[in-house]
Formats: sequence, structure tokens, C-alpha cells
Amino acid sequence: MSDARPFLLKSAALLLGLGIAVPAAAAPTATATARAEVLQPLTLANTRPLSFGSFSAGTTPGTVVIDAHSGARSVTGGVVPMGGDVSAARFTGFSSGNRQVKVTTPTHSVTLTRAGGGETMTITAFTLEGGGDTVTPTDNRFTFQVGGTLAGDPGQAEGVYEGSFEVIADYH
Repeated sequence: MSDARPFLLKSAALLLGLGIAVPAAAAPTATATARAEVLQPLTLANTRPLSFGSFSAGTTPGTVVIDAHSGARSVTGGVVPMGGDVSAARFTGFSSGNRQVKVTTPTHSVTLTRAGGGETMTITAFTLEGGGDTVTPTDNRFTFQVGGTLAGDPGQAEGVYEGSFEVIADYH
């Protein structure tokens, strides 16, 4: 009887040389869900201007402030109120699905220029009704007001000063 060990060793070496391997355990898998929601674009329109009214600049610097909530005017320093149309700016818009809307007012100053001249005045700060930066629509409609602070310099030239500013609305 011959010893079978050399044959078994040769066979095992041959199998290893051919690259036959023992199967590994299967890798785990999982399924994920993908989701997207399509919303209608927001609309936004300015329905009333920001109006600081009429005033006298006085002999010392001062400000004219329009409250974003009430539209009321207050003055500081040498500024003296003289009547005129006073109002916070009003904006109206429509959203999709009564989603909260984030409103961004200018973070920089805005220049008003005198009609018929080159003199300027500056709105130094804007405020949003409610004090936050979000509004909640009712039946997809939303409204809000914007106030601001106008700087008045001594000896400011008489006339009507105008300028524009941008307000941005986006889904929150």
C-alpha cells in the first residue's frame, strides 16, 4: 500500500495555486428612500412705500424713525416733524402650502437722492414688523411691514428725496 499523503499534499497545493477560495460572508445591504417636494415660487409686491413724511433738519444731526409695526414716526436730535405722509412700507405675497417665509431687509445703508439735485440722505437701518425674520402665511397669503431710520444732517437742502431698497422673501 502506498502512502496517500504526498498525493493529498500535492492536490491541496494545486488547488491553492488555482486561486479557489472559500466564499466570504455576503456584505450587508440596505435600501434608502429618496424624497423631493416641489413648491410654487413665492410672489412678493410692495403695496405701500416707506415714507418719512415732511420735517425740518434743524441745526444738529438727528433721525426720523418709522416703526415697522405701527407705521408711527418718531424723531431724535435736531429733526422737527412737519406733517406729510408717514408710513411703514407694506409688502404682500403668496406662498405654497402656508409655509413660513424668511424675509431679508437690507443690512447696508440706502441712499436717497434729492430730486433735481445731487444732495443725499441715508436710511441707516431697516426693521421688520414683529422683530424677527419670518412671517407665517394665512391661506397662502402673507403681509408684513418694513420700517427704517433716516439720518438728517444740519442744513440738509430742501426738497423731495427718493431712493429704493430691496426686500427678499424665501421659504424658511
